[in-house]
Amino acid sequence: MARGGMKNMDRLLRKINRLGGDVKKELRTGVAQGTKLIQGDAKDNAPVGDGQLQNSIKEEVKDVDANTIQGRVFTNLEHAPYVEFGTGPVGQANNADLPPDLRSKITYRQDGWWIHESQIDAATAEKYHFFKVETGEGVFYYTRGMKPQPYMYPATQARKDDVPKVIAAHLNKALQRLGGGA
Repeated sequence: MARGGMKNMDRLLRKINRLGGDVKKELRTGVAQGTKLIQGDAKDNAPVGDGQLQNSIKEEVKDVDANTIQGRVFTNLEHAPYVEFGTGPVGQANNADLPPDLRSKITYRQDGWWIHESQIDAATAEKYHFFKVETGEGVFYYTRGMKPQPYMYPATQARKDDVPKVIAAHLNKALQRLGGGA
């Protein structure tokens, strides 16, 4: 957020405080509204198979310390980062949309790998055209990775200017409720 936006936010918080409002509560509500915007966009962006990833995208707002309220959008699915950033050489070759500082922090496995049939269903393997080998130990599928399917990063980037506006709008409404005008 631009420094000017922070000054305006600070001014709103001071006014709410002077009028006896619960500054932390109002700020927490504004942050929650902004966080919900990002969560909605991330869910809209998420690839949908069985809906597991989309349904796992949550949001939370918490007090980090006495002066900091943090909104967070997240998923705890183990495979979520693989979907966001891709895997293997295929993922690395197709991650140009990520910012360079983030790209430099991701390490991609450079060889392909085999997946046993107990770890993937046949329909999914066929959908992605995995090479299939039948052995005495079962069916194995070979992959060199998958392209990134970003959903979280684009959501945060699309809303980076909107969230401060949503917070400020909520604070202005709180100020009006307290009789302080806009």
